[in-house]
This record gives sequence, C-alpha cells and structure tokens, in this order.
Amino acid sequence: MISYHRAKTTEDLNAILKLQKQNLRHLIAEDVKQKEGFVTLQHDFSILKKMNDSCAHCIAKNDGKVVAYALSMH
Repeated sequence: MISYHRAKTTEDLNAILKLQKQNLRHLIAEDVKQKEGFVTLQHDFSILKKMNDSCAHCIAKNDGKVVAYALSMH
C-alpha cells in the first residue's frame, strides 16, 4: 500500500537520491522514457538536505521503500 509523507530522515533523502539516479535521462531506454518519464536534474546530498530543511520534500512509500518524490524549492 502506498503512503505519502514528508521527507524527515537521512534515509529518506538517500532514497530520493537513489531513485533520482536510477531515472536519469541518459540512463533510461527510449521506450521507458516515453512510457514512464525520466529525471533531468541530479542533486547531491547537501543541496537536497538544504532544500528539505527549507520545505520538506513529498515522498511516496510502498512497503517502507521510497517509490516516488516531489522536490520542494524556495
């Protein structure tokens, strides 16, 4: 079951980074890009944490694993 949260922990942020890295535009096959989409930006932990400290990112978890995110930027 999918549940929605704000990113609160280092583990949440690292999970966002992992999912982001897995979905970078240059790493995904063209058919997957067309069907599922892709990510164009890649953040490092310090920037992601600063952004999260200002306004927590939204994450979706399935069985405790981050499966989607929406980054917040001020």
